[in-house]
Amino acid sequence: MKPEDTRNHLPGYLLVVPWDLSFVGGVNEVVRNLYREFQEQHIAVPLVLIPRWECRKLTRQILDGRDSSI
Repeated sequence: MKPEDTRNHLPGYLLVVPWDLSFVGGVNEVVRNLYREFQEQHIAVPLVLIPRWECRKLTRQILDGRDSSI
């Protein structure tokens, strides 16, 4: 079975940060590492949520290869 086929059977993990992941810092580094390891090891389907007050609707973007919701 290909990794893409197993994606539907993996648990989902939502990683929430209150700022953009492009900022430098320890929390962002941990979130980026968790995201990468979840994907590479086929442990879970990660999704990053960056809440913003100015956004009235949830939008989905690919940021630096990461599936992100803003």
